Amino acid sequence: LALELREWLDGSSERERRHEEAESLAAEGREAAKRFERLQAEVGEAEAAAGEEERKYHAWQPIAEKQPLLEARKRAEDLNTEGALAFAETLKYLQAALVQEETNPTARAVLAVLWKGRLENHERRNERVDAAYALTMVRRYDDGPLATFVKGEGSLSLASEPSGAEVRLFRYVERDGILKAREERRLGVTPLSPVPLPMGSYLCVVTKPGFRDVRYPVHITRNREWKGRIRLRTDEEIGEGFVYVPAGPFVYGEGKDTRTLELPDFAIAKYPVTRADYAEFLTALDPEEATERMSRNEYDGVYFERGEKGVFLPINKIEGKAREWSERMFGEDFVERLPASCMSWDDARAYCEWKTRTTAKQWRLPTEQEREKAARGVDGRRFPWGDLEDASLAKCRDSREVNPQPEPIGTFKTAESVYGMGDAAGGVWDWTDSWFDEDKGLRALRGGSWNYPSSSLRAASRFWNLPVVRLTLFGFRCARGL
Repeated sequence: LALELREWLDGSSERERRHEEAESLAAEGREAAKRFERLQAEVGEAEAAAGEEERKYHAWQPIAEKQPLLEARKRAEDLNTEGALAFAETLKYLQAALVQEETNPTARAVLAVLWKGRLENHERRNERVDAAYALTMVRRYDDGPLATFVKGEGSLSLASEPSGAEVRLFRYVERDGILKAREERRLGVTPLSPVPLPMGSYLCVVTKPGFRDVRYPVHITRNREWKGRIRLRTDEEIGEGFVYVPAGPFVYGEGKDTRTLELPDFAIAKYPVTRADYAEFLTALDPEEATERMSRNEYDGVYFERGEKGVFLPINKIEGKAREWSERMFGEDFVERLPASCMSWDDARAYCEWKTRTTAKQWRLPTEQEREKAARGVDGRRFPWGDLEDASLAKCRDSREVNPQPEPIGTFKTAESVYGMGDAAGGVWDWTDSWFDEDKGLRALRGGSWNYPSSSLRAASRFWNLPVVRLTLFGFRCARGL
C-alpha cells in the first residue's frame, strides 16, 4: 500500500510540474501570437503602400527612378517573411506546451484562435485548399468557444420594393465542376424574416405579377447575416435584350486583390452586339461616318459591304473547312449572329450614343465592376459556371478541334451567368467604360476571347488597349443604369 501510495504521489507531482511547464510555454506562445497579429496588420499596410507607390510609375521607367517602389515592395516582402517566422515561432511554443500536457486548455485555446485568423484570411481570398486545412486545425484545438464559428451557419433576410413578392430559394450544387441551382425551397413573400442557412451559394428567384422575375444570388459566408433589399423592375425599365443585376455586395478581383464591392442596380445586354446589329448601325450613318466606323483591320480589310439601297451587310471572313463546319453547325446565316469585332472603344461608344438617340433610353458601356459582377454573381466563383477551368465550357482558343474562329452568340450555354447574361466568358473581349491605368491612356476589356487560352475566361481576368485600336478579338456589349 505504501509503495502504491508513493507511486501515486510521485505521478501527481509530475503532472503538476508538467502542467506548470505547459502553462509557461503557452504564455510564451500567447505573446508570440500577439506579435504575429501585429505583423499581419503591418503586412496589409505595407502591401497597400506598395500598391499606391506602383501607381506612381510607368512600366517603361528605368529602375533607377523606381527606388521608392522597390523599397516599398522590399518592405512588404520582408514583413511577410517576418510574419511567417512569427507564426512558426508561435506554433513552436504552443505545440511544446501540448507535449508537456496534451490537453492544456490555454495552449489549445490560443491555437484555435490562431488558426481561426488564418481561416478567415484564406476564406476572404477564396483560397479553398488552405481554408480547408485551417478549418481542420480550428476543429482540432477548439474545445467549445468557437463552435458557432466552426458551424458557420448564417441567415438571409430579404425585402422588396414593392413588398409581397414570392421568393423561391435554390442552393448551388456542383456537378462535374459546374454549379447548378438545385434543392428548391419556397420561403414565402417579402419582407422575409431571417431564414437560417448553412454556408454556401444560393439563388433567390423573386416574382411578382407585373414585374420582371429577379434572379438574386446570395453568398452565405461564415456566420454571415445577409440582409438584402430588391427593387422590382418592369420589362419596360430593364429593356428587351437586357438582364437585370440587382444592387448589393459582390466579391471582386482575385488573390490578394480580392475585396467586396457594392454596386447599385443596373441592366446589361444579354449578348454582345452582333454583326447584324452593327450593320444596322452603319446603315443609319451618313456615308462618311459609316466609313470611319467600319469594322476593319490591316490583315482582313473591312468586315462589311454596302448592298442594295445602301444597306450594310457583314462579310463572311471564314473560309475552307472552317466555313463548312460553321454552316453545318449554325446555318448559312451564321455570320450575322457572330459577335461584332474589330471596333475601337470609340466606335463602341458611338454605337451606344446612336442607340440612346434612337430609343430614347440610356445605352452605354458597362464599367469593369459591372461586367465582372454580371459574369460571376456575388460568391467569388472564378468563372460564370464555377471554379473549374475547362476550354469546352466557353468559346476560347481550344474549345473545338477545328482552328479557332468566332462562333454565334449563345452557342455555349454553360457560359451563361447567374443573372442570365450569355457569353459571360469567351467569344470576344468586351470593351468597358473603365480606364485600365492611372494615366487614363488605356481602356479595360473583360471576358476572354475566341483566340485566347481558357485562363482568359476568368471573371476577374483583365485586358487592355488604346481606345482607337481595332482587333478581331475586341467586341462590346451595352449596359444601362437603373
